[in-house]
Amino acid sequence: MSALAPTTPYDYDRWSKVVPMDRIPFLVELRNMILEQSNTRMPKWRVKYTPDLAAVIQPRPEYAVMRGKPVFLWIAAQGEHPVREWFEKPAFRPAGVVMMSGAIRLRDAAWSFRPRRFWRRKSTGLDREAALAFRDRVFVAFQTTHLGGESSTTLLSAHCLICGRHLTDPISEVRMIGPECAGRHPALPVIKVPITGPVEEVTHG
Repeated sequence: MSALAPTTPYDYDRWSKVVPMDRIPFLVELRNMILEQSNTRMPKWRVKYTPDLAAVIQPRPEYAVMRGKPVFLWIAAQGEHPVREWFEKPAFRPAGVVMMSGAIRLRDAAWSFRPRRFWRRKSTGLDREAALAFRDRVFVAFQTTHLGGESSTTLLSAHCLICGRHLTDPISEVRMIGPECAGRHPALPVIKVPITGPVEEVTHG
């Protein structure tokens, strides 16, 4: 992967600045459930927001946050028909796909959003306004993250939202929580989420 070569110099005070954001209740709830089970195993949530915008969000353990580390790390992808492989195998990304990474931090009981860098498979340039527009799309998408109900957000693959293991059981796929994790959280509402992409080999209920 090569860093983007901008057509004009980036104004780092603009595109990479820290932006205050509201806490996202859905992500807070999921992270709390994860911490009840483990403070080391942190799953990755592969979320598709629109037909051309997806992200991987990973909560961080409490001991790291207590030392000033981010609450969540994230990588976003902008390009038509995003798939899980874009985040794991650079060779699978079409040349026009743009990537961005960053973090959500907790400071003085408030959340903040901070992009860190852009890149794409082939460095064909990205002007500052396009970079800012991409950043703003990611910010808005994260701020409204929710699964189920009237939300149009989907997942790129069927994994348990709590432990991250693969799912194939139909009930677990609809709920996006494996049977063991669901048993530990009986009050968890059923999350009905359409899955984009093939279901993988079962390793968890």
